[in-house]
Amino acid sequence: MMALFSYRVAKGDGTIVTQQEEAESESLLRSRLEEQGYLVLSISKTIGLSLPTFSMQRRLPPRDFLVFNQELMALLKAGLPIMKIFDVLVDRGSQPGFVEALKAVQHDIRSGSAMSDAMAKHPGYFSDLYVSSLRAGRRAGTWSRSSVALWIIKRRSWR
Repeated sequence: MMALFSYRVAKGDGTIVTQQEEAESESLLRSRLEEQGYLVLSISKTIGLSLPTFSMQRRLPPRDFLVFNQELMALLKAGLPIMKIFDVLVDRGSQPGFVEALKAVQHDIRSGSAMSDAMAKHPGYFSDLYVSSLRAGRRAGTWSRSSVALWIIKRRSWR
């Protein structure tokens, strides 16, 4: 059965395109868009008559996000299993909304989603740039370098 998805992609020239398309699944749509040369920024399943699913756009204070990202990098570098990493991050979380987002990300990972795809479902906490960098780093095998670069960018913009 086909479902309707809304998506945002970046073209090679840097322009951002938002469209809707039917597909059997989010992962098949993502693969098709990537094969066409697009950088997928977000995909969300729409409800009913093309109404996109909405979530509260929450934000995490920059300092809290930097701490989260630094902890995530350290735990990944230490070689902990991803589910254990999210157990630790959930336990250490101080913002209730962010903790709920981390639990949802953990659930999606447990269900077979990539971490970047799971985080993309929470744009209020994980920006398109962050998710796209994680995705690119995972594909290139340079996730930690991508995360360090993002951490530096975020830190500089926070000052």
